This record gives sequence, C-alpha cells and structure tokens, in this order.
Amino acid sequence: MSRNSPAYLREHLPAPDSIPNVDDLLVDDEGMVWVGSYRADPSAPRLYHVYDTEGRFLARVAMPPDVDVLEIGAGHVLGVTRDALDVERVVLLELNRGG
Repeated sequence: MSRNSPAYLREHLPAPDSIPNVDDLLVDDEGMVWVGSYRADPSAPRLYHVYDTEGRFLARVAMPPDVDVLEIGAGHVLGVTRDALDVERVVLLELNRGG
C-alpha cells in the first residue's frame, strides 16, 4: 500500500481535533447566500442554509449527494454529477422558492 493512498492515510493519520462547519458558500442570482454544511458522509445529502441579503435565515435546502452546485437561479439549480468512471454530466434541478 502506497504511503500516499487514501487507505494508508486513513489508517495512519490521527483523527482531527475538529471538523469544518461549512464546506460550500454560494450566492444566487437574487443575492441570497447559500451556506453548505460539512458532511462527513459523501453519500448523504448536502444541506444548505439560505440567507437573504440582510442576513436573515430563510430556509434549509437538501441537495442530492452527488450534485456539485454550479449556479442557483430563480427557479433552478445547475450542477454537475460524476459517474463511476468520473465522467461529468450536467444536471438541471427545479427549485421551488415558495411564496
């Protein structure tokens, strides 16, 4: 096993004292801030907390676990997924803002 392999590193490096609280930060086309929570399990949905332009909390949004968000519009989320061979595929998800 190579000393640079993920398996070797998981086995031999000490566990961190802390983990990040946030791992993604986006601003949509309306100026809303989307704060993506850190997830230890990459197969779990990514939870975003959405704040308005004044910093008021608006909503929690769960994104599919395999989608890397590229753009958030008024009624859509544009993202990319990767298959088992790491081939990228663009996805367009509907976003219902309510109201």
